Amino acid sequence: FLYLFRYLERMKTPLIKKILAAIRLLGDNTLHLYLYHWIVIDLTIWIFSPYVGYIWITTPLFLIAYLIFKKRKFVEYYSHQNNVVRDISGEVS
Repeated sequence: FLYLFRYLERMKTPLIKKILAAIRLLGDNTLHLYLYHWIVIDLTIWIFSPYVGYIWITTPLFLIAYLIFKKRKFVEYYSHQNNVVRDISGEVS
């Protein structure tokens, strides 16, 4: 995965840069995501108890909503994408 992400970091495609910024944002906020994720799952089970399959719908919707609420932070990660590429490749000390 490290080599794959390193290769993807060097690509200049805006879509890939957005995806990598989202992955980095989610990775840096794993504790919040873990706690909120279980709140979402518990609420989903309580509300839709006979329809357990709704967890597969609500959890991705939760991740999308989380990224929307963290839009300012996402833009910050996206704008600093070039600095990360330089740090990973060793061009900047």
